[in-house]
Amino acid sequence: MLNSTLIEILKSFSKDELKSFEEFVESPFHNKKTPAIKLFKYLKKHSPDFNNPKLQRESAWNFLFPDKEYNYGVMKNLIHDLTKLSEDFISISGEKNDPMRKEYNIIKFLNDKKKYKLAEKYLDKTDTKIKDSTTGDSDYYKNIFNIEKVRLSILYSRISDKHKLNPGAEFEQSSKYLIESFLISILENYVLINSLNKVHKSGFGMPLLEEVLAFVKSNESFLENFYIKTYYYILLLDREQDEKFYFALKKILTEIDDSVAASFKYALWENISNYITFRFHAGEKGIMREQFDLYKLYLNKKIYYAEDESNFFIVNFTTFFNVAVGLNELDWAEDFLNQYAGKLDENAREDVKNYCHASICIKKKDFLKANEYLSKVKKLHEPHMKAGLKLGILIVYYELGWYESSISVIDSFKHLLDNEKNIQEVIKEKHRKFIKGYSMLIDIIYKKDDSAKLKLIQYLEKTEGIGSSPWLKRKAGELGIEF
Repeated sequence: MLNSTLIEILKSFSKDELKSFEEFVESPFHNKKTPAIKLFKYLKKHSPDFNNPKLQRESAWNFLFPDKEYNYGVMKNLIHDLTKLSEDFISISGEKNDPMRKEYNIIKFLNDKKKYKLAEKYLDKTDTKIKDSTTGDSDYYKNIFNIEKVRLSILYSRISDKHKLNPGAEFEQSSKYLIESFLISILENYVLINSLNKVHKSGFGMPLLEEVLAFVKSNESFLENFYIKTYYYILLLDREQDEKFYFALKKILTEIDDSVAASFKYALWENISNYITFRFHAGEKGIMREQFDLYKLYLNKKIYYAEDESNFFIVNFTTFFNVAVGLNELDWAEDFLNQYAGKLDENAREDVKNYCHASICIKKKDFLKANEYLSKVKKLHEPHMKAGLKLGILIVYYELGWYESSISVIDSFKHLLDNEKNIQEVIKEKHRKFIKGYSMLIDIIYKKDDSAKLKLIQYLEKTEGIGSSPWLKRKAGELGIEF
């Protein structure tokens, strides 16, 4: 097979990008080697998969040089040339999509060529563009810093007597922009690492965090920056668990406008949502209503996905749905399902819909219909949904009196919890406690003795954090157990 790096890069190109790359390779400005053009045209025939058996060095050589004997060195160099062209294409495409970088390069070029008047003209135009921008993110301040740095360079170059004009104020301001850019970048990075550590137990270190937080605390003027303030409060919320930071962040999310990047809105929502979710799993049941209000805010702000507004994360979708069902907001849950299921990944959409319809049927005590929906679920990729599916099946089987069938489900449920690394431990433990209580119910039905009933009474009364505890207690009550 041809060089894997080249093939993997070509695989990553969209149809339009392949077309643009072809134009790039054919341009004499970028490439003067005709064999590289012919090699690309040969490879393009096998797009988009690039896995044809003909993608061998010898086959490509015979296409390029039908009258010449195969030469490994020449072929290797030719593949290297095309790989380099693909890397240049990616780099230039990135620059093309970054207008501020383009403007900065022009200004720096003119300044280096001592075209100061023209450089200042571009400088003023670019400065206006940047300051008209409403993003205010790390790149915003980095761009301003770069512009001010070039302005200072022009200033020093044009004025021979540097004492005639004190550039200190300009330098101080440009330094402030650089510090703001740094603070936004490092705080954003720590927020990401903190989320990975908290949710996935990653164990990544966060050097300088204490110093950065202390610096912001002692220089509160930086909190006037929207991004610094947000990231700073997110880190303090996790560290101090003080709900004043939660409500401050919720207020920021409520007032945020559509110009803010989807990735930032999602990061903000995800962190305050995690705070509420962890309180719920810690046993604070009353927090579910606040969860529900936060989810409605999420929908109002169209924060469906970290990258854009056209897709919906499956885990978020099912969490929203489950909280609504848990609060008996069944009409809202059904409306939500009908309105937003179309934003789910099409490969999982029908399975998720069947899973959700089954949950509503369970709540409405239509267990035969629930079983019908559950039987249609073919595959669930999201770990928490897999656990939810097992839970739903156990409840349905019990309600329908299919006790024998439930025993095999118990075993597969335990196996899932033992082997699935992406389910949080606190949630696993709730499920395990439910399984234990559920197994006691089955024992009572089969053994029909008071000792089994006594064990269940003691277990339900003394054990905290049992998943679906209200359902277990109702079923125990139906067996004549009084609490």
